[in-house]
Amino acid sequence: MMAIPWIFLTAGGRRQIGLRRCDKRVAYPLAAAMGFAAACVCYFLGEITFGNGADNWFVSIASSYRDTVDTRGMDMLTLYLVFTLPALFFSPIGEEMFFRGVLQDALQEVWSVRTSTIAEAALFGGVHLCHHGLSMSAAGLTIRTLSGAMWVALMFLVALLFAWLRSLSGSLFPAMVAHAIFNATMNWLILAMLWN
Repeated sequence: MMAIPWIFLTAGGRRQIGLRRCDKRVAYPLAAAMGFAAACVCYFLGEITFGNGADNWFVSIASSYRDTVDTRGMDMLTLYLVFTLPALFFSPIGEEMFFRGVLQDALQEVWSVRTSTIAEAALFGGVHLCHHGLSMSAAGLTIRTLSGAMWVALMFLVALLFAWLRSLSGSLFPAMVAHAIFNATMNWLILAMLWN
């Protein structure tokens, strides 16, 4: 996703989708605070609704971490860095350039800004079913209907937040900051509260 703007867009096209400097200095602290707050809200909603059970989205993300990396012998800082460093760069940069940049701009060629934002946020939410809601194992496909739908709704709202930051600033960079802080906070909460 990160390469799309450089492969398919001119310098003017990249500026049009929001790859430009943000002159509103308040946008970055606001983005960081909102990314942190959004991750905390997601954590506490999962905890209040599902406790430490498998329907809690952060519990299932922690489980997927355990399934993909041999974490034995790693201290908490190493675990945090292993899971968080990629989540600070790849997802925030690639997903923001694609969803709030390329896709948003393409949809606005056909629909209003509001309809385009709702559509790209819905797609963003749906894509995140791979983190929680749908899972594949030797037993087959598992669908967590209620908690998966709640997770998609939360990711939809988070996407609207990122889109608002992009609109407010005229740049994708504050949305990238909010997304990176969301991911960093999510991983901190998973390791601090749910890892055992």
